[in-house]
Amino acid sequence: MDWPAIGVLALLVTSLFACVVFHEFGHALTARHFGIHTRDIILSPIGGVARLHKIPEKPAQELLVALAGPAVNVIIASILAVVAWLTLPTFLDIQGETETAIFWIGNFVPLLFWMNLYLVVFNMIPAFPMDGGRVLRALLALRIGRLKATTYAAAIGRGLAILFLVLAVWQQELFLGLIGLFVYFMASQELKMVKSEHLYRQFTVGQMTRRRFTALPEHTTIQEAVHALQHSLETHFPIMDEHHQISSYVRAKDLLKGISSGHGGLSVTYVAKPVQGILPTETALPDAFHYFQRDQDALLLVSDPEGRIVGVLDRDQIDHVLYWSQRHGGFPTI
Repeated sequence: MDWPAIGVLALLVTSLFACVVFHEFGHALTARHFGIHTRDIILSPIGGVARLHKIPEKPAQELLVALAGPAVNVIIASILAVVAWLTLPTFLDIQGETETAIFWIGNFVPLLFWMNLYLVVFNMIPAFPMDGGRVLRALLALRIGRLKATTYAAAIGRGLAILFLVLAVWQQELFLGLIGLFVYFMASQELKMVKSEHLYRQFTVGQMTRRRFTALPEHTTIQEAVHALQHSLETHFPIMDEHHQISSYVRAKDLLKGISSGHGGLSVTYVAKPVQGILPTETALPDAFHYFQRDQDALLLVSDPEGRIVGVLDRDQIDHVLYWSQRHGGFPTI
């Protein structure tokens, strides 16, 4: 392979990844239009993903966000088709032998055109986590609600995954088999997540709040905090400043790490983290999970209708209350 051929291949691969980035920006910008921010966009050798802070719950919004990515590739393919029509005598035909076609610059536009169409077709497969799975769920949710729609969409996705696995064995295609396993796993995870959200929606933040908590003065040493930890079931300790305000907290594991590092005499502020937010007691529980998606170890303050801090909330507390509620009924005294 000569250097010009390598250059053409590098240009094609770079352009394809650029198309994937534009695809993900289509999702991200449409989500932002609905007030949903994007944590980041991750690229990998098999594609990309725009990680939204949350999936739109309104079916029409989810439909538009899901369609926005493939729509970008349709636009790119349309532009490439016009360029090919104006400049190439063979239009979108790929010239030369299959093994060497990608190394010829004359095939660059047709190849990129077909790659964008492939991205559209692949992403519109009606199975999670592809856009087609979310489109299917959104269309079903318009009639039967989000939970049932996810159940049906996940079942269809798992059915397709099994079909991919059968075809992979029949055709001895390892990559197709890996896609089948991935689709089956992601369909199951999506259904599990939506079922959890449906359960969480039955509760408010106030029902999960730990109202009896230990607030450490900011001059408390790490050693003293570890002593308090040994006599408590708490895993997060709010830190109170000289004005009796809470703006940070310390985790049990960071206290233990501080001790093991020989910093027991330092203030707890040395290993403190800022409080992630303040939520009213009447806030729906799923809204709290937006914080825990960013940081599983986050600590939230909970306020009453007058704005007074009445308790704290962390992920361990939620798991404890849900377990108690499902096992015993009602709520534990917290």
